[in-house]
Amino acid sequence: MLHLSAATKQGVRYLLFAIMIGLLLIMTGCSNTKNNKTQNSNAQNTGTQNNSSQNTNTKDDTDPTPTNNQNAADATLYKASTLETAPDLPVASPSSYDYDYTSPDFIRDFAISSTAKVLENESGNTCYSPISLFFPLALASLGASGDTQAQILEGLCMNGMTSDEIREAASALFQKLYFTNETSACLIANSLWMNELYRFRDDFKVTASDSFFASLFTTDFSDANTGKDMTEWISVNTKGLLAPDIQVDESNVLAIINTLYYKAHWSLTFDESQTDTKEFTLADGSAVETDFINTTNTNSDYYFGENYTSATLYLMDQAGSVTFILPNEGTTPKEIIASSDTMREILDHTSSDSRAILHYSIPMFSYDTKMNLIPALESMGIKDAFDPGLAQFDSIVADPAEGLYVGQVEQGTHIGIDEEGIEAAAYTIMMFETTAMLEQEPQSIDFLLNRPFAYVVRDSYDNVLFIGEVTDPSSDTMQD
Repeated sequence: MLHLSAATKQGVRYLLFAIMIGLLLIMTGCSNTKNNKTQNSNAQNTGTQNNSSQNTNTKDDTDPTPTNNQNAADATLYKASTLETAPDLPVASPSSYDYDYTSPDFIRDFAISSTAKVLENESGNTCYSPISLFFPLALASLGASGDTQAQILEGLCMNGMTSDEIREAASALFQKLYFTNETSACLIANSLWMNELYRFRDDFKVTASDSFFASLFTTDFSDANTGKDMTEWISVNTKGLLAPDIQVDESNVLAIINTLYYKAHWSLTFDESQTDTKEFTLADGSAVETDFINTTNTNSDYYFGENYTSATLYLMDQAGSVTFILPNEGTTPKEIIASSDTMREILDHTSSDSRAILHYSIPMFSYDTKMNLIPALESMGIKDAFDPGLAQFDSIVADPAEGLYVGQVEQGTHIGIDEEGIEAAAYTIMMFETTAMLEQEPQSIDFLLNRPFAYVVRDSYDNVLFIGEVTDPSSDTMQD
């Protein structure tokens, strides 16, 4: 019998615990892989997980079902921005679940490679969404050319894919991820915020709207309300979980924003009466007291790796799963994350033939994160995009001479776990700036020649005809 409750008190492992929830809910949750079908066929009626069952302990306080056009939200909310195009969102429900679909290899490869880079220098509680970063990067690649595009596609693990294949892959991924009913949801939203002083290429806007289901806004980046409009859009599309303070200025040309909202209930019951307080040992050896949710699963997936143990809990309504990973003594979470082989092994064994009676004891938590992703992207080989002298984004604006480059890539997340299940959200904002100076509004200057001045008279070929000085315009002669 495997007891996780004692092991979870090893504080140094808590970081990976939180990280892998964020990573795996995106990869095995939203994308609804075949693991759910395997779990459904193995679950028992009592004390086991069943995605089609009802959790009698679950409170249904929030209806995650979106409005008819949640992606755009209410256009009246925006003060400095005009909704130009609202996308037709896909219709997704449990009845539309595709058992034959599997998550593309490039998504898993990108998640593994980017997670190692994004989190290697982060400390404390962290959470990263590969999916939320994928969509802005993929759309940016379709506006790029040359080495800039090649580096982005290399980072996305989409080497060799044509523009049409990228568009098709993004569209298919969005539609498979998008899932909602009365109790569960995986809601993706994309948007473009375009500076009203620039002309954007129609083909880029069509790609954003049709293949990425993006809302298109024209806006005044010199107005501070534009940042507030973006904040409002993020808040609406993350159910109020995230509302970053976004600052903009007239140097901004384009912002690509993605949001992800995820909510699901455990298919296994965690009775609130079983919740208790335990000590949690931190990495420095000190201890804190926190609430743990507890349950027993008589038919649970688990796996013993070389330097870790993993166990998987499934979620209702075919909404996905959460895999918990405990490094062995002497192994750190970052060592697990840094090993692509170990990460692949973990993802390959989210469902297996190994079964045991597991007594789960999981600390409840809820926290937010915010990260600058440019250093991680640069370490992944995506460098030219951030260099004003090297960036090639000549398929975004009508005039390639504008010289766009990426000045900001920021991601924020929220994640929380309790007896009911999991609720999480992410946003990623990619801000483009220009190396060219826009024509400024002409200044009004009073040029009053009310003191001695000089002058030059030239012909149309710039030949200097006269040069003089006026010291007294009232005099009609040269003064002695």
